Amino acid sequence: MLKLHYDLQSYTATLVDENGAELASWKVPYGGAVTVPADAQTPVREGYTFTGWADLGIMPAKDMTYSVADYGSWKANTYTVRFDANGGEGKMDDQTFTYDKAQTLSANSFQKTGYTFAGWSLNREGAVKYADQAKITNLAASGTVTLYAQWNAGNTSYKVICYGEKPDGTGFEKIKTEERTGKTGSTVSAEDIAIDGFTYDAANGDQVTSGIIAGDGSLVLKLYYTRNSYTLTLDLNG
Repeated sequence: MLKLHYDLQSYTATLVDENGAELASWKVPYGGAVTVPADAQTPVREGYTFTGWADLGIMPAKDMTYSVADYGSWKANTYTVRFDANGGEGKMDDQTFTYDKAQTLSANSFQKTGYTFAGWSLNREGAVKYADQAKITNLAASGTVTLYAQWNAGNTSYKVICYGEKPDGTGFEKIKTEERTGKTGSTVSAEDIAIDGFTYDAANGDQVTSGIIAGDGSLVLKLYYTRNSYTLTLDLNG
């Protein structure tokens, strides 16, 4: 009886990521189960978490390369969108998004007196990037991202009140009030308003000649005037 003995051949199994970079390489005997080694690198994909490899089967009589694109499994990450009123008032709940899935932002419910809502930005002083209820995708790969409300100044009223010296010189009283309007948040000033019988008192320490227009219309500018005196001459006519 003649007997022939054969050595079992081993072949190379290689795992690669979606870009072809090697994650692991090891020898597997022909016909053996191809099992991913414990020290294999975990594939990385933005916005996703790797959940594992599919069954790689039995080793054939050749070297094999297994791509994560064909044998890997992924789960899309979720992330949280947080809303910041950025000087406004109100409350908005956080919103959960899934990576690679388009979703509509919650309707803005913040308010800011004297302003209108312009949209959302990615930082407090940034330009508007997303409109109210915009449909967005992939604001973040994971974690939390904050959207900041941006505001456009509206027209708001303010007052200019003129105070005139009382006839007996014991103080001042209102003699004229003007209602004016300007952009909320802008700096305005009031100059001398001509009023018959009075002289503008630029040195009066109670004056408020400039200020920033408040959204609630509370800005009041104050101008003070001294009362003019005149000489009365009586002509007795003989």
